[in-house]
Amino acid sequence: MMGLVKRVMLATGLTLLLGTQSVAQQQPQPGANGILTVEPERLYAESMFGQKIEAELDQARSALIAENQALDTSLSEEEASLAERRPTMPADEFRQLADAFDEKVQGIRETQENKSKELTQRRESSRQEFFSTVIPILAEITEARGAVAVLERRVVLLAADSIDITDQAIARIDAELGDGEGVEDPAPK
Repeated sequence: MMGLVKRVMLATGLTLLLGTQSVAQQQPQPGANGILTVEPERLYAESMFGQKIEAELDQARSALIAENQALDTSLSEEEASLAERRPTMPADEFRQLADAFDEKVQGIRETQENKSKELTQRRESSRQEFFSTVIPILAEITEARGAVAVLERRVVLLAADSIDITDQAIARIDAELGDGEGVEDPAPK
């Protein structure tokens, strides 16, 4: 019996919520309720500034991949040469060369892993810098719309499209920052 009461209350609540939303759609007053929404991922992915940052990071990633492939090829050739010479070498001399090769491989692996971690950290810090840079633009839009808060759209269960400022913010970011040229480098090397 209690389960039925809960379902009726939930259905009533959803009906009221949906009814409120259709009223909001009929008479949209963007920001009049004090709440706006934004899609941060779209801001980053669709603005010229975010796209430039991602292009630079992708270029660095591609360079690291190419470097790893070249190192892999070189080390494979060196290993094959060492294996080829093994039958003609004294065991202790081969062991020294093999140990030196293993140490070299471990050093290269560690160096390349560190480069990969640095690139991951650079990507994260670049995104943070991007959002720090665009916050004043979002604040201006919020103030102009008479709102008091901007929520991330994905955490809002239900909202009228009229309170989403993502497209407006992208246009303003592009207009004010372009591709970020002249903005303090959001993707530090």
